[in-house]
Amino acid sequence: MKLLLDTHTFLWSVGDDPRLSATARQNISDPSNDLFISIASLWEATVKITIGKMRVPGDSIDYLLHRATQTGVTTLPILSMHLQQLQKLPMLHRDPFDRILVAQSMVEKMPVVSVDSQLRQYPCKILW
Repeated sequence: MKLLLDTHTFLWSVGDDPRLSATARQNISDPSNDLFISIASLWEATVKITIGKMRVPGDSIDYLLHRATQTGVTTLPILSMHLQQLQKLPMLHRDPFDRILVAQSMVEKMPVVSVDSQLRQYPCKILW
């Protein structure tokens, strides 16, 4: 199964954070699953690292890029079909990074692994 990791899910998984649910941890560690992180999540992390709202080793996006490669997580680009789906979504969630994850999830037919309950307002599958 393909899984789209939300920003916090990716961070919690590479940092072995106890906030990661048992279900999420099991799905992420299952070698039969293909893991993806949206370029939008990496963009969000870059912004937050730059303004001091997120701390990672070295205070650099390079850490997250390295951890993604090291753990076999594939970067999912934002494609035109994702933007077309995004435009169709009702404004139930104001966070643009989360909205593009929903659109990507719907187009790519992969669940989002996220604790964000607001994402459940949309017709995409959420694992937690």
